[in-house]
Amino acid sequence: MVTDAYRCYEGTTVSDRKGAMDSLGALSARFREFAERECHGASPLYEALCLGLAEDAELLEFMLDAPETQRRPNLILAVLHDLTLTGAPELAPYIIGGTSPEDRDPVPGMRELMMRNRSRIRAALNTHITQTNEPGRSAALIPALNTVAKQHGSLALLEVGASAGLNLLYDRYTYYYADTKLGADSGCVVPVEQLGAMPPVHEFPDVPWRVGLDTAPIDLRQPEQARWLLACVWPDHVERLHRLRAAISIAATDPAPPVLRHGGAIESVLRFGQDAPEDLHLCVWHSWAACYLDEDDQRLFTEQLLELSRIRPITWLTMERAPEVPALPLPPGPTTDSTVAMIELAGGEVVVSRLLADAHSHLQWLDWKA
Repeated sequence: MVTDAYRCYEGTTVSDRKGAMDSLGALSARFREFAERECHGASPLYEALCLGLAEDAELLEFMLDAPETQRRPNLILAVLHDLTLTGAPELAPYIIGGTSPEDRDPVPGMRELMMRNRSRIRAALNTHITQTNEPGRSAALIPALNTVAKQHGSLALLEVGASAGLNLLYDRYTYYYADTKLGADSGCVVPVEQLGAMPPVHEFPDVPWRVGLDTAPIDLRQPEQARWLLACVWPDHVERLHRLRAAISIAATDPAPPVLRHGGAIESVLRFGQDAPEDLHLCVWHSWAACYLDEDDQRLFTEQLLELSRIRPITWLTMERAPEVPALPLPPGPTTDSTVAMIELAGGEVVVSRLLADAHSHLQWLDWKA
């Protein structure tokens, strides 16, 4: 229960207080659920911070100024991480120094940080979105593209929700699929535990045309944008942060940086899909992007891809958690985390929907099934 909540609303009417309390109660429950379902066992620090926020009416109250869709635990946690990366000291022992929340309670420091930076946090909650760009997911993209290339030859790749476009540079990284190494030595190393059959990773696919779409593409030449990308990774995930820093460094110095276009899944995929060279088979790919669309928008996105397939045949490659994308035509089959699927579209219809793999969301493991 949120403690001392009415103190935040002295001088307001009863109806005003009730509406605010209803909102605070819902927000408190959201942070508690996030702590218990998402953070427990994955991030002791973020679990402690979310539970602390769930009990603090004053901190929850000033988050009510943000749009309802922006009052998300992972967004406020990223904002706190970002403030720490800019030099704020209150949570630095935990986020940077590695102090365990079991040894020292981080909640008082979080409260001090938030109270001292109210205006900056309010601004960030109104203007920022969480932006993750996990280069490890390229380890699922590569065998998926090789599967398509075996049938169609050279490919064009349009990534929806590309963020900074790091997965468009999949052939700049080093992969270990069990004992099989793919790629030259690089600072960005992706080790993948193999749970099923060996995927087709004998070589990188030939993809001469690669474009990424995002509603807020990250420009890695801007230090504050690169920092925000890091802030959206949980600080407990040290290996992910190391891999992301390496991928950012590679992208920032690459002679052919990712080509990014501003646009959303629904309003832009048809237009940019038509830009792909006609002599290349087009693949549309997204990973943990469609889950941010509601079910109606997922249907609209599907309709746009079907419309694109009336112009040219396409292969739709997805990596999503199936229960969160009910409107997508994913193939049947049990998966425990992320469903990697290949959906062939032509003439405005789904020709075939095929399960390729079950995968960890950050590619710690891959269970290849195709």
